[in-house]
Amino acid sequence: MANKGVRWMAAKMGKGLVVGMLACVATLAYSEDSQASLLLSEEAQLEIINTLALQIEQRSSDPQVGKRIAAHLSKQYQSYKYLGFDQPADFAAKLTQDVQAVLQDPSIVVSANEPDLSHAVAATTASNQITFVNDEIALIELDLHSTQTQIDTLFSQVADAEVFVFDLRHSRSPQNADSDVLLYTASYLFEQPTELYRIDKVGKKKADIITTLKRVAGKKRAHVPVYVLTSEQTGVVAERFVSALQHLKRAYVVGEPTAGQVDIYEQVSLHHKLKVTLPVGKFVLHNGVNPQQSQTLGLQPDLLVTSFLAFQETQPLATQSAIEYRVLQGRGTPQETFSQNKAQINYSAWRFFGNDCALEYRISEPMYNANTKKYQFAYQLRYYGHGSAKMRYTLGNGIEQMTQQANFADKTDIKSAITIGFKSFEAIKMKSCGVV
Repeated sequence: MANKGVRWMAAKMGKGLVVGMLACVATLAYSEDSQASLLLSEEAQLEIINTLALQIEQRSSDPQVGKRIAAHLSKQYQSYKYLGFDQPADFAAKLTQDVQAVLQDPSIVVSANEPDLSHAVAATTASNQITFVNDEIALIELDLHSTQTQIDTLFSQVADAEVFVFDLRHSRSPQNADSDVLLYTASYLFEQPTELYRIDKVGKKKADIITTLKRVAGKKRAHVPVYVLTSEQTGVVAERFVSALQHLKRAYVVGEPTAGQVDIYEQVSLHHKLKVTLPVGKFVLHNGVNPQQSQTLGLQPDLLVTSFLAFQETQPLATQSAIEYRVLQGRGTPQETFSQNKAQINYSAWRFFGNDCALEYRISEPMYNANTKKYQFAYQLRYYGHGSAKMRYTLGNGIEQMTQQANFADKTDIKSAITIGFKSFEAIKMKSCGVV
């Protein structure tokens, strides 16, 4: 009985091994058939070539372009230059090389038509990163997949910022990306509708004029100083945005030259899961310049620095811009107002101190410092003695006073300064003076 049971189990196991082996063979055969189905036959290659030439001809302002491409690729095909390029990605790369050799246009690219899910994923996770520096500079890493609502939220979060620094150093978007995000962002930066740029499309007599919106959901910030950080990765939509702001003198650009990819492209499906990226429109600034066709490919920054140092170089400039902005808004401290408006300050008439002190002085009206809740006075000193001198002087009123020193080179040397804070706005005068 035992031997019979063993023989029965062995038979069962043998059948299982056979079934398993057959399944493996079937799987391998299916895998090989699937792989073979992805390979391009010579007929498929010819079909792709004809479709590619037709698409280029239809989207070119010169009808001869398509014919030149068709003739060149057909010659390559008949000369067996595509023999062995039966993998879609390999054939796409070879076609790209041949097309670019004829047209001298690196923007035309043939590629395997793999689905691009990056936009769909990013659309659900769009996040604009904001870093505040000294409570006055908003460093904004702009997400190109933001919605208008997210841009509105962004500007509400930076409502108190006195300088915007847009970080677009890592903002190379797809060639067919939507410009709406940065158009809406730019609309916050201009009070009135302003032409940003134009798109001259193939086959259209009139250009598409891209203009900022008259209204946005939040408060416009048309007078806030703007800086933009760039790198060689700043391309397509982001590059158009930077180019327009720089051209309109609305932003100061710091970093590296941009990617040189501002023209408009369209991705067209070819046969057998291939696609081609073709230019369908020229980006043109208000002055008629197309940066992509300039001698220096890509936008040239106002301050050229390596990209990883861009914000470090921008920060002192942005800090100064914040001071200027506060002063223009009437919110500057006396020191800031004095530093920005030295030439515009109204002083009293020159007065002599007397008592053998060769100094004359004049003083402005008091300026209130909201931060310290004190008053400060701008003043000027002039030495009328002979040669140079080092003088010590005291300015004050009936309540407080301050003592300072100044070196004078000669009679033409006028010193401008501002006092410490006084509790009272009572006028001050020189109380003592002498040579050190």
